[in-house]
Amino acid sequence: MDKVKYPKMNRREWLRRSAAGIAGAAVAGLLPTGCKKSVEPSRLKAKIAYPASLPVLKKRAIPLLATSISPLGISTMSMPKTGNKMDTEEGCKIIRMAAEHGVSLFETAWAYCDGDGERLLGDALSGRNRDSYFVATSMPTWDIETLGEARNIFARQISLLRTGHIDFYALQAVNSASKFQAVYETSGILDFLIREKKEGRIRRLGVDFLGDESLLDTLIGKQCFDFFKIPFNSVDNLRMRQSLAKMIENASKKGFIVFASNPTKDGTLRTMNGDASDILLRAFPDRPLVGWALREAICANGVAAAIDSHISNLTDLKDDIMSLSGELSFSEAEEKTWHNALLAFINNTTVGCTNCSSCMPCPYGVDIPLNFMLYNDAVESGKLPNIYDDTASEAFLEKSGYLIKTFSTNMAARESAFHCIECGQCLPRCPQGIAISSQMNHISRIIDVAREAIAKKKSKL
Repeated sequence: MDKVKYPKMNRREWLRRSAAGIAGAAVAGLLPTGCKKSVEPSRLKAKIAYPASLPVLKKRAIPLLATSISPLGISTMSMPKTGNKMDTEEGCKIIRMAAEHGVSLFETAWAYCDGDGERLLGDALSGRNRDSYFVATSMPTWDIETLGEARNIFARQISLLRTGHIDFYALQAVNSASKFQAVYETSGILDFLIREKKEGRIRRLGVDFLGDESLLDTLIGKQCFDFFKIPFNSVDNLRMRQSLAKMIENASKKGFIVFASNPTKDGTLRTMNGDASDILLRAFPDRPLVGWALREAICANGVAAAIDSHISNLTDLKDDIMSLSGELSFSEAEEKTWHNALLAFINNTTVGCTNCSSCMPCPYGVDIPLNFMLYNDAVESGKLPNIYDDTASEAFLEKSGYLIKTFSTNMAARESAFHCIECGQCLPRCPQGIAISSQMNHISRIIDVAREAIAKKKSKL
């Protein structure tokens, strides 16, 4: 996908455009006033026709596995719950329907309701041919301190899953070399799991990975792992300039099985947001929205399967299966549509800033938290103009006027996102890990396009 290019602007240009934008908006009557009626677009609805009989997913041959596996794996993480326990009846329906329609990879974890996710999976799959599916679970990195605890948890997992072996056993949520060393190497837990693999109770040992490229290289160098679960979703991969896809490809080329985890970005790409979903449904109204994110994850170079951890009902499962029963790779038209939808999604997604001000002061005078606060307010109130759709529409122009007035009346020009030069000094200070420089450029781009649209409208009056 093409890289998004953002404008650079100095203070003089910012002041010039601020004055022109506000004056133009006022003359054109585009700034929000009194009781002016808001122009809100009507949102498109999907027109999905679910067949009486769902298709069966085709398995893919994975050379590193020496067998075939379904492109989709499902997790018990978001299965229906009753109190703090998994809903056995509803959960079993989902898991069994998945198995009947070709899903052969089932993931769970001790951390899901303190082992109840493993109990649910064991209940749902008991009685099925054990060679027809793969079970994946993990050791809870953040909840163990001793080898004895690890032994007890592993034995309990085997019992709950009702199986003599676990196909893919991961070290859960490893995000630093120091944590890996303290929890697994120094304690002897890693040696214990390696012995379990030699004795056949673990078929493949791996890592549920949450780190950077340096940590990935460190873990690869340990030469004791067979697979990695690496987070991959279309939005973060685009924002991070394909770095997630590159990590997956790197691990695969070095001989590791790779599963893409959390492909729906905590479920947000299952429904998208209004502007993004409109773009997709305008082009392909009969397709489930979630299919786009799943297909990109599955087609990333080196991915054996994508594990959807946000299936909470039968409709979610049906959407997944329908989306993946046809051609998985994108056509040129599909790729363009998806790219535009992703840009719209990013354009209308809040920034996770807590206003802690750890990033401040900015050496160039940018008020980072204030920019984020005003941006988030526009998103949450539905007033952020979608610069990746029709910029000549009345709704876009009204929202543009609102945004320009909001920023110009609530911050000094010197505090604007336009003054960010991407020096990067704020990045390591942000406890939320926000890509601040990229977000500042994103905000600048929206305001810039909003001003240009208003100026164009004014010139036609």
